[in-house]
Amino acid sequence: MVQSNGTIPFHVAAQQEIAQALALIDRTTQGDLEGSEFTDALAKVIEAKREEKPLPEAPKPRSPEARAAGQPEQPGKVLDLGGALN
Repeated sequence: MVQSNGTIPFHVAAQQEIAQALALIDRTTQGDLEGSEFTDALAKVIEAKREEKPLPEAPKPRSPEARAAGQPEQPGKVLDLGGALN
């Protein structure tokens, strides 16, 4: 709904922005992370950081042969962004 002066009323623009934001979230969401390996690994890293313990070892990436055989993906290396920025 465009007004005669070429502008869009705020409530219409806000609704369009919300619809676009929700569509973007839907396109970029990769599923439910609750109880996933990622969530579990992240919880271990957070716990280690809180208790000032060494970070858990990251699993080794799959070989090309394992990928071709359809074996499940292993999580990648955990990067300490805080440490990298210091």
